[in-house]
Amino acid sequence: WAGTVLLRVSIGKGGDPFKIEVKNSSGYDVLDESAVATVRKWKFRPKYVGDMPIDAAALVPVKFNLENAD
Repeated sequence: WAGTVLLRVSIGKGGDPFKIEVKNSSGYDVLDESAVATVRKWKFRPKYVGDMPIDAAALVPVKFNLENAD
């Protein structure tokens, strides 16, 4: 299976994702679920307004492809 999942990730002041939504599916539930589970473990750089970190959101594409699939 191959495809791209587009996630909308809400990122807290500390850089941890606290809400992840599938905006565009890869067409495969297993890839979508894997993308969400993986991004849930990531640490992001928080957005700042001046010196203050704030909650923010980002669109994150996760691409699955097959290489050397002989």
